[in-house]
Amino acid sequence: MSRRFLWALCLCVLVNSVWSSAAMANNKMVAAPSQDQKIKQLIIKLRPNAFSYLGTASIPTVVTQIAHMATAQQPTYKRAMSDNAHVLTLPYEMTLAEAIDYARKVKADANVEYADPDIWLYPSAAVIPNDTYYSQQWHYGSPSVNKGAANLLLAWGVTKGSNSVVVAVVDTGSLNHVDLNSRFIGGSAAKSGYDFISDVTNANDGNGRDANPSDPGDWTTVESSSWHGTHVAGTIAAESNNSQGVTGVDWNARVLTARVLGKNGGSLSDIADAIRWSAGETVLGVVNPNPARVINMSLGGSGACFTVFQNAINAAVSRGATVVVAAGNSNVNASNATPANCKNVVAVAAVDKSAHKASFSNYGSVVDIAAPGVSILSTLDGGTTTPKNNNIYQFYQGTSMAAPHVSGVASLMLGANINLRNDTIPRASVPVLLEAKLRASARPFPSGSSCVNRCGAGLLDAYQAVLAVTTKPVANAGSARTVSAATTVILNGSATDDSFGGQIKAYLWTQVSGTPVTLSSRTIAQPRFTAPTMGGVLRFSLVATDDTALVSDPKYVDIIVTASSTKHNLTVTKSGTGNGTVASNPAGINCGTACVAAYTPGTNVTLTATPASGSVFIGWSGVCTGGASTCTVSMSAAKTVKANFQKSSACQSTVVVGSVADGVWQAGCTSVLKGSSHYGRYHTFTLSAAKTVTIDLVSARDTYLVLRSGGTTSGGVLVQDDDGGSGFNSRIVKALSAGTYTIESTTAMPSETGAFSLILR
Repeated sequence: MSRRFLWALCLCVLVNSVWSSAAMANNKMVAAPSQDQKIKQLIIKLRPNAFSYLGTASIPTVVTQIAHMATAQQPTYKRAMSDNAHVLTLPYEMTLAEAIDYARKVKADANVEYADPDIWLYPSAAVIPNDTYYSQQWHYGSPSVNKGAANLLLAWGVTKGSNSVVVAVVDTGSLNHVDLNSRFIGGSAAKSGYDFISDVTNANDGNGRDANPSDPGDWTTVESSSWHGTHVAGTIAAESNNSQGVTGVDWNARVLTARVLGKNGGSLSDIADAIRWSAGETVLGVVNPNPARVINMSLGGSGACFTVFQNAINAAVSRGATVVVAAGNSNVNASNATPANCKNVVAVAAVDKSAHKASFSNYGSVVDIAAPGVSILSTLDGGTTTPKNNNIYQFYQGTSMAAPHVSGVASLMLGANINLRNDTIPRASVPVLLEAKLRASARPFPSGSSCVNRCGAGLLDAYQAVLAVTTKPVANAGSARTVSAATTVILNGSATDDSFGGQIKAYLWTQVSGTPVTLSSRTIAQPRFTAPTMGGVLRFSLVATDDTALVSDPKYVDIIVTASSTKHNLTVTKSGTGNGTVASNPAGINCGTACVAAYTPGTNVTLTATPASGSVFIGWSGVCTGGASTCTVSMSAAKTVKANFQKSSACQSTVVVGSVADGVWQAGCTSVLKGSSHYGRYHTFTLSAAKTVTIDLVSARDTYLVLRSGGTTSGGVLVQDDDGGSGFNSRIVKALSAGTYTIESTTAMPSETGAFSLILR
């Protein structure tokens, strides 16, 4: 086989490295493995077009020879995995740095899609022996008692979950337990999923992958078995309200077990396969008939989120699975903790009863939310090495214990709103939506908490999270009013969604009674129609749909149509990103509330636009034009006017002629003219008539003054001045027509801060 041919056949490579997590067992914190830990395996994948060059060569031969040619070191083919990737055994045990370098050389070939270390992960929990039962489960209670609690008592009053929701526990496997058996897929730990551990020694059950995900124990010479996955599963979904044991977050969800962690943690290649399989992907012929909508991974390691990990997570999310992960227990920034630093995951930090960051918990910008992770009571086994099957309960601590609280609440949310699980919402959109709702519904950290600005959006609040997906929006069809026949009518619909993070996604108008009319659109908030020539009452209903596909109760409005008259309708609409009102003289228009009024022919109607706080009036369109705040319309026929309001920034305010505006140049408000290295402030004013204005910019700093057209900071420059006044002061004198203008005040020198006064005459 020629060298050229071999380089065209690269498959896809990952390198095996050990995943670390700060874990506590028997009250002893296990330090994260160092960067010189030994790596045994590599993962490799070819780009799709590379397969056309395979010819008669076997894939194992091609993969190993490609790696050999790239590195001059011969690996051994081990197995295929999901995503058309392949696992190789490295020529020798490498340090993480060596393995990363080996992978870098392999993926330098243009036909290689990715090559990453096959790193290992470890449970990130801590064992603290103590008492049992629900009274000991502070973490589920009211935040009025323990500030860090998850507020589940109220949530259970809304929903206790649904047995149609499956939660996957990607962990050490599970054990039979009196508080778990009825919750397992298949009714027992042995039938609840799949064992993905491919290394026989690490598996510790006498074989490699098989259909029995039971936990045989992960003891070593220095530590007892953790039964980590059993503890995690109990927090998510222990049998509840059954007069024994402990309570789970979700009382009805079913548990799917994907065993990936053995005596020495777990390999990335095994974990990636398990993630995909858990979400419903068939992996190497293994079918999952019970796809999970939530995947819990209470495991982690240090380093980057490698491609194979991210691809597996993305694949799960695309199938509708929300992936919840522990932030890690090394008390470091989680940006270097994986999978917390992967995209499309909900990364969870741990807090104690007082809502302080747990001493061991990782933190940082990649963390999404914080949940209870100290003194967490759940299901366990009493065996120090092999299982005793004695149905005990024990306290653990760690971000491994925080993550299943979030997974359980995500499961409750899915159970509470069928739209989240019946494909009413596109399946791939649901994980993103749930993450947003979890963050939006999180309680703020209390004052003095060590988690403030460090542990994500806030504290997990199960009740608020459930409300975020069960609170219907409220529609408003507007007020009843009388209109003239044959005139244009606008239905003033709106809606609000007071749930946490709620958004209105759709409207639907229906005419209930009266002479049929044609709406310009049934699916917008404010459609138009032409009133019929006959008098009568037209009744319309409006419903609104929010981002969780919940539909409001219908609201009704009556439009009373009077017989034809000589009056003409004046219709005012508003546009732009800002807000404001338009009033008329003679009275009739008061828009916001009344945007249509009828006037007798020949009436001159003066409209006045007033921007709301934080907005500026830009100008008129329609029968009125220009930027003056007032315009006059002669009602010779039905006419339409549009008022444009735009939001003003925190760096922009309004000023009137004949006033003085004081300001401060400071970071955060930059100059459009001079660039981001100069600080600037903006003042907008409106002239109702032509006028020559004088603008003085007075400061101890070296000033620069700009006059722009329009009400935005990006309007055209009309005139500018540098020190046209006395000293460092600048002055502009300009004859202007009626309209809206914006003054840009900045400094001649970069990064100068300080106070100034703007005088407009």
